[in-house]
Amino acid sequence: MEIRIVSATRYSEQDFWNYSALGQSITRLNISKDFVQIAFENGTGLPDVYNKAIESSASSDGIVFIHDDVWIEDFLFIERVREGLEQFDAFGVIGNRRRVPGQPSWAYTSLEFTWDQEVNLIGAIAHGDYPFGEIMRFTNTRGVCELVDGLMIAASCLQLRQQNILFDKQFSFHFYDLDFCRQVRKAGLRLGVHPISLTHQSSGKLGTEEWRSSYSRYIGKWDQEFSAFSKLAFSTPAHDNFNPDILKIMNKDYDTIVEVGCSRGALARAYRESFNCNRYIGIDIDESSAVFARNHCTEVIIGDVEIIDDDAWKKLFPSSLWIFGDSLEHLKDPWTLLSRIRQSIEPEDSIIACIPNAQHWSVIARLASGNFQYEDEGLLDRTHLRWFTKRTIIDLFEKTGYSIELILPRIFEDHSQNEYLPMINKIAHAYDCSITDISNNCIPIQYVIKARPA
Repeated sequence: MEIRIVSATRYSEQDFWNYSALGQSITRLNISKDFVQIAFENGTGLPDVYNKAIESSASSDGIVFIHDDVWIEDFLFIERVREGLEQFDAFGVIGNRRRVPGQPSWAYTSLEFTWDQEVNLIGAIAHGDYPFGEIMRFTNTRGVCELVDGLMIAASCLQLRQQNILFDKQFSFHFYDLDFCRQVRKAGLRLGVHPISLTHQSSGKLGTEEWRSSYSRYIGKWDQEFSAFSKLAFSTPAHDNFNPDILKIMNKDYDTIVEVGCSRGALARAYRESFNCNRYIGIDIDESSAVFARNHCTEVIIGDVEIIDDDAWKKLFPSSLWIFGDSLEHLKDPWTLLSRIRQSIEPEDSIIACIPNAQHWSVIARLASGNFQYEDEGLLDRTHLRWFTKRTIIDLFEKTGYSIELILPRIFEDHSQNEYLPMINKIAHAYDCSITDISNNCIPIQYVIKARPA
């Protein structure tokens, strides 16, 4: 059995051999370049590169699909691959004995990115910029499994061809490996882990927008029962920005802060860099953001704030400040939630919120033209469930037991407004002749509110 090594790299051919971990490793091991297939200066997805290798190799060949940032440290590498392919139809060096619905990687079983129990994990791998990095080793280093890490996968070309298994091109980088494993297991082939000494330079890019998009497609293909949750969790893109106007009025130390819609914890990070806070609790429905938010919040709760049970609710108090940064409009019943908070906070405690302005001139213009199309973000964010103007924002807080200390308009200059405001004023006056000029209420895109128990 000939063993072919297949990889893709952004390096030029010369730089690959001189600078990449894989190129230097192949040279050191004196592996014949006749059995090495590298896509240099590659800009296509890994499935394109790997599938060409499957189609061009002899049926009797074994193929090693491997990243270019992997150091091969085992000087018996080719022999180790042959040994592995005698036991398995496909194998990696690290993997998981089991698979659960919605699993986002070989190691993690949920979007909280928490490691699976060690009893389920198998194999060994080192990480580091240079060879012989820090080793991560589990109890068993070989055995049958359901998923393997794509940093290196070896497979029998004969079995792949007989079962018509190719890498799915819709997964250009993320999830191509999990999808491949699912195909192997669905075909009834043996998938496993076999020990080979490697050091991987990269720890992956979990949680990026590209990763999230691939995850949704992967779940849609393989775990239909989990697909609806996937769409819900990613309903509004997570981000690393924060509202500076909210931070501006968080201008003192608070003992306990609860932020609803904390996303990746950007506001928590910015606040805690300047002020002291014993507990900063983040609440968000997006599990994939939690892994980032936990770096900046002292606690993160994943779930819907409107249905937190009484026992969990009590643990949020005493809390000196609640923050709703563009989140109240996403709730089914913000009135009930604010009333529930009012029953538990003290007179000196506060709520800070930022709420989009549905009276903005651009919304009125779109509505008048019939071009009221939902968008991925902004005033017409498709995940908004409630709409407020300055008047109804004040009403929201007053009717739930608060007095407003501050209402700050957020204005982003746009000279297009001058064309629309006179006409909007005429419409408003025609509806209610007591209205004289509403221009000031149509310019802010959002309002930041600070309120206390009345």
